[in-house]
Formats: sequence, C-alpha cells, structure tokens
Amino acid sequence: MAFVFLFGIVGTSNAAESFGVTTIDNNQLMINSVAYGNNMRVMVEKGTEKYFYSMNNTQEFIPLQLGDGVYTVKLLKNIEGNKYQVLGKSEANISQWNENVYLTSSQPVYWSEQTAMEGLAASLFAETDSDYQKMLKAYKYMVNNIKYDYEKINYLSDSYIPSIDETITSGQGICYDYSALFAGLLRSQGIPTKLVKGYAAGVDVYHAWNEVYVNGSWIIIDTTFDAAYYQNDMTVKMAKSQLEYQKVREY
Repeated sequence: MAFVFLFGIVGTSNAAESFGVTTIDNNQLMINSVAYGNNMRVMVEKGTEKYFYSMNNTQEFIPLQLGDGVYTVKLLKNIEGNKYQVLGKSEANISQWNENVYLTSSQPVYWSEQTAMEGLAASLFAETDSDYQKMLKAYKYMVNNIKYDYEKINYLSDSYIPSIDETITSGQGICYDYSALFAGLLRSQGIPTKLVKGYAAGVDVYHAWNEVYVNGSWIIIDTTFDAAYYQNDMTVKMAKSQLEYQKVREY
C-alpha cells in the first residue's frame, strides 16, 4: 500500500518563514526550510499536475519529473484536519530538463552509497556488466528476500518516506518500501528507474511499483506482487503488461 494525500488550502500566512528553493541540474529541487516536521508539506505544481511531499527535515530533495516549464513550489503547514496553510512560495523555470531525474537521490527514493545499500549493491552486482543483468539480480534479491509487513501500514503517518537501509536491515516492508529499495539499487548503478504509484490488477488498494529503463524501453516491474509468488514457491513473469497498471504518480 502507498499513501494518498488529500489537502485543502485555506490561505497564506503572513509569518516570516525561511524557505528556499534551489534547482539542481534541471531535474531536482533542493528545499530548505526552518519549519519542518510531520505537519509540514511541500506542494509542487506544474500545469494541472500537483505533487505533495513531506518536509520531515530542514532540507529535502524533490524530483522535477514533469519536464520543462514553470514549477510552482509551496511550503504548507497543517492547521486542522486536512487543511493546510501556505507559509512560503517560489517558482522554478526549467528549460533543459533531462531524464537523469530517475537517477537522483530524491524523495521518495533517497539512496546513498555510504549506507547498507553499498554493501548490498557490491555483492549483488559483482562481475555483472549489463543493465539487464543488474536489473534481474536486483529483482531476484527483492522477491526472494524482502517480506511484506502486514502490520506496518497500521502505524505509519502520512508523512512517511521509505528508508532503504531500514528495509535492507529488517528484510520487510510495504509496497512503498519495496519500490524505493528496488529503485535505489538500480539508480546506484546508473540505471534510470521510476517509483510509480497508482492501481494494479489484482491489488485492491493504492499501490506502488517500478518502471526500469533498459535496452531502450521502460519495463514495468512489481516486486511486491511478485514476492508473494516466489515466497510461496511459485513463479510469475517479471515484466508486467501496461494494461494491468494504472499510473497516477511517478517519481
């Protein structure tokens, strides 16, 4: 299960908040704010698209996955229920967008080589050259070693961001964790990988999966769904049909 955020914007605060937005390589935003915590959000708008992110730390990195154009960035504070107030606003005009956004360490796929993932990646991808073989090894690791945590969703807040290290260490997680870890592993190898949210055939809740760019095309892969098969001694086709997946958001 992944999260769906529902917001109502009730107005703009006159409070003087320190809020800064910096563009990095035309595919990522660095957000700095003295106001942060589980009651804070960042809203990114471009055209009719709206994406919401958690502001859990003084600095967060946000992907610019919507191509060239003007992105409006707003810092929001929860004031009651699902009502949020605008504390700050900025704009970023992107004119040389590139798909390296799907290699970045940015919310909700935060990855770093100086973590538990470094050791895992070193062992998984040793003597493996092709992107396809790396994808296959990461896939086999995920479906055979990461178990679904059926209790976790019951105590997570809607500000939750996956921790790749925690998923590796615990060996379990929800679909959000599966897709973040899989994306982080492949991005660390220079393989463009999306974390996607939406709906899938056979899954009755809002879901998360991946798209991986190898051999000139994007391949849909759902390690959460497939792990249930492999861990019950059954097999399933790795590459999924686009007809079975309804994309709502991609990161």
